[in-house]
Amino acid sequence: MSALLARLGGGSWMGETKLLWAGVRSSAIQPCAFVHHHRERQNLDRFLGMRRSKPQKANRNTHLNEAKFRRERGRKTLYIKLPDYEMDRRTEMLTAEEQRKEMLKYGLNPYESVSPRVWQERKIFNASFQAPMLNYVPPENLSFEKLRRGQWENALARRRIRKKVGFEKFSDKDFAAEADDIFERAHIALMQRDQKSLLNYATESAYQKMWRDVERGSVVWEKVETIEPSRVVLIRVADYPPQSGNDYAQVTVRMHTLQKLAVYDQFGRLLLGSEEVARPVIEYVVFENHVASVDGRWRLLDKVYPKWAEKKEPVPRTFTLTGEEAEGRNVQPVDLSPTSVATSDQKDGVDKPSSFSS
Repeated sequence: MSALLARLGGGSWMGETKLLWAGVRSSAIQPCAFVHHHRERQNLDRFLGMRRSKPQKANRNTHLNEAKFRRERGRKTLYIKLPDYEMDRRTEMLTAEEQRKEMLKYGLNPYESVSPRVWQERKIFNASFQAPMLNYVPPENLSFEKLRRGQWENALARRRIRKKVGFEKFSDKDFAAEADDIFERAHIALMQRDQKSLLNYATESAYQKMWRDVERGSVVWEKVETIEPSRVVLIRVADYPPQSGNDYAQVTVRMHTLQKLAVYDQFGRLLLGSEEVARPVIEYVVFENHVASVDGRWRLLDKVYPKWAEKKEPVPRTFTLTGEEAEGRNVQPVDLSPTSVATSDQKDGVDKPSSFSS
């Protein structure tokens, strides 16, 4: 190479220039013209520009390439904003005022940049406790300590009721007379199928239990006399939800009366009791009042049955069958006309009501 430079000019810059031009024009000198072929198509990294064949010359003309291909590099760059879970977790523990201050630090307007919070909760109003707080046990088999403790708990509940507005003069004797009136009015509304009046004297849970007797039938009820005066045996007060101040008062009243009760099905056939025979009945009836509300009133809640009481047998029900159901069971249609019913009753030797109108 030195000999070649000497022929072209003794190694001056003019000789180098002539050599380059010679390499471009002559194919024989082209491999010696310092042109590097790094076989880009056989190497994908070099073809894409991710790796250079000569790393020592990688920074040549960088200031020109940076300005020339700036837009192309920006097009192949994708910016993804990843969620900051740690920031979200920390924000959930802050109060509303602290969240507002944090948003102002980042330049966000808490009243414009963020959508308002959507609440999924629904308003719930509990007008009743739905069940007796404590099942009353008659004091025949209770010890003196348990009787004394029960009286002490009744006194605490009575004092808690008198602290409410409108119940400052609450008395057991006065309430016993009021309980008799509520009990009688609730059963009269049930006989007349007056739903509005029944809800005024019975809670929603008691309404569901009582309405089953007249949903597909009818009831005849009558209070003949009071054998023993009614008296309050249990008083309880509780709040729901706990420690909320939403108090409910429940009073259990012992009633000893003489009653007449007759239950008929939808065809007017007698299922239970009698309209003529009166029977003495001892009942422990629970009355409830939402004392935390100014509009609260005493209503019938439930009846308490001791554990030793015998369970009643279910009353047989009669239902109507459609034509397809009757054919599937091979049941013959029954003639329910008054004449046919009276004839069948005479054969049995029993007087049965043929129809009933409530």
